[in-house]
Amino acid sequence: KYVFPAIKWDILMVFAGSVVLGTAIQKTGLAEVISSSIMELCQGNPYLVLIGICLLGTTITEFISNTACAAILAPIAITSAQSLGVNPVTFAVALMISCSSSFATPIGSPTHLLIYGPGGYRFTDFAKIGIPYDIIMLAANIIITPLVIPF
Repeated sequence: KYVFPAIKWDILMVFAGSVVLGTAIQKTGLAEVISSSIMELCQGNPYLVLIGICLLGTTITEFISNTACAAILAPIAITSAQSLGVNPVTFAVALMISCSSSFATPIGSPTHLLIYGPGGYRFTDFAKIGIPYDIIMLAANIIITPLVIPF
């Protein structure tokens, strides 16, 4: 009886929708198409493919929730790793870190939205500080993840 008012339905729907969208991307073959496009662009080099996927994750997560970003891009990352014949866990972990690195906009993180209005911040305030953090996290992620979880 008292459980339903405590449920954040909007958050639950975003999560459910993103999982369904990720599954649809995989089942329709879109993950393979995007994966092959990334691999063609990166000439099959696992490091370049990892950089491309992480860059995509870092960019997309600035505009949607990290959960939705991860659910959408996970099938693409896994398919890419499997096509390259490398450890998919490396790609999955790097992607999850990228999808959690939302610093440049107030949109990508609920905590940013909480302070955006009451704190009197402007959109550009997030970009000034967040873009350098995004770049630092992206570089650290691309360097450290393959060292900890080899291809």
